[in-house]
Amino acid sequence: MLVQTIQSAEAKEAGGTFVIKVDGVTIYHSGGYSHGTPQYALFKEDIRYLGEVAKDAEIEFVRIGNDWQNEEALLTIESLRPKVIFPFHARERETVYKDSAEQAADRKGKTDIICAENLGDRFVYIKGRIMK
Repeated sequence: MLVQTIQSAEAKEAGGTFVIKVDGVTIYHSGGYSHGTPQYALFKEDIRYLGEVAKDAEIEFVRIGNDWQNEEALLTIESLRPKVIFPFHARERETVYKDSAEQAADRKGKTDIICAENLGDRFVYIKGRIMK
């Protein structure tokens, strides 16, 4: 298994984002990585860098919650084009996951967005598909 932190030369976050490669599957986890509205241009550059480093990501765990986080999530979806996305970080507002999935409908391509609905939900990834 390989775990790599992602940080472009201009990034202000140190190791907040991870690419994990295990058993032939590449996973991207956005962690707390975010630049917010004031530094949005910098974030876009970092996402372009991420697209180079993690272009083969099949599964993406992406933080969502408010409008600028959702836009950041959409940029990572467009850059990586993963097969499956798990949104997280809504902090007891799980309905936000489905709202974000609807927002992404036009921009997500063939990516499946899986929204956990209950504590302890389990998912199995087999041949590019999620089974519940």
